[in-house]
Amino acid sequence: MKRLITIAMTAMMAFTSTQTAHAWGQDFSIDFGIRGGVNHAKLDFDYADDQDYNKNLRVHAGTGFFVGPSLRINLPICFGLDGSVLYDQKQVYIDSEKIKAHSISIPINLRLSFPINDGFGIYAAAGPQFAFNVGDNSHSWNVTSTTMSERFNWKRSLFSINVGGGLMLTDYFEVGFVYNIPMGRTGDATFKDAFKTLTSKESYKSKTNSWAISAYLHF
Repeated sequence: MKRLITIAMTAMMAFTSTQTAHAWGQDFSIDFGIRGGVNHAKLDFDYADDQDYNKNLRVHAGTGFFVGPSLRINLPICFGLDGSVLYDQKQVYIDSEKIKAHSISIPINLRLSFPINDGFGIYAAAGPQFAFNVGDNSHSWNVTSTTMSERFNWKRSLFSINVGGGLMLTDYFEVGFVYNIPMGRTGDATFKDAFKTLTSKESYKSKTNSWAISAYLHF
């Protein structure tokens, strides 16, 4: 009899906790899935006082992609966390030279979700991202026998911040927008200075801001 009462009380407490969680927005749950999308990266240089080269250098944004496994933790009161391990490819153009970065990126975001009806809702997310270069970190172009080459070097690791939001279209699928802000330089470029001797060099720090459209599908 005591065992039956204990089981009944335990079931009642679990039911009450579930209803309370529903009342605040959602249950605790963990979802595993796949996250992927496209990114658009823009490279900005710190040119110091070299305005002549600044005017002549042609830097253009490029489009890349990312994909990898992802985990989403849904907490009561509309909060949550998500984390991913992504293969991330970004690319930019410097003087018509395509410069690619291949990295493993690990974003970890705090989420605030607002369910509306039948799995549909909106969310906002922000958090840190850690990226580790797994491709070539050095790129050269304009190499001749009489002049030195121009060179760009990606950093081997990078810390940045993501901010964004999106739509929860069903219980299993969502799409979102992410803006990535680097917290330090993403690389260094060395250009020959046409207005000095052929052996002189100027080094410029760079930052690569990017935005992305992502999709998440959980199993």
